[in-house]
Amino acid sequence: MGATPEEKIHRDLLKKLARKYGKDRRVIDQIVQSPFLLARKVISDNIDPRPIRLRYFGIIALKRPTSKIDRIEKRIEILKERMEQTMVIMDSMGYMIKGPESVNRILDEAWETKDFDKLEEIWDSHCKVMYTLNKWRKKKKD
Repeated sequence: MGATPEEKIHRDLLKKLARKYGKDRRVIDQIVQSPFLLARKVISDNIDPRPIRLRYFGIIALKRPTSKIDRIEKRIEILKERMEQTMVIMDSMGYMIKGPESVNRILDEAWETKDFDKLEEIWDSHCKVMYTLNKWRKKKKD
């Protein structure tokens, strides 16, 4: 019994791809038949950090795992970069804010004492204000 026309086309395509990329036909067949196995191998290799694209699926990229500590450090950094907004927000929350030094002192104190609830509360208020402000700006623009 001979191969079906589809099988012949498939085999011919594999041969063309193997010649084009200088790879063994079995390697090309494995890539075509199981892209997720290839993705797993490439991602776990750690040699090439670039993301890979799987056709009809999208791009797969490694993300550095973030811990709660990393997330909070980044949020403190953002709050300090947006000092004017942070001063107003913290003042409205009842903190005694006399200037940027007060904000830095409160944030640093909360970080050193691991008072993550206080930092989360400040961050959440900041996000709500920034969301409302951006929504208002967009509405004003239209």
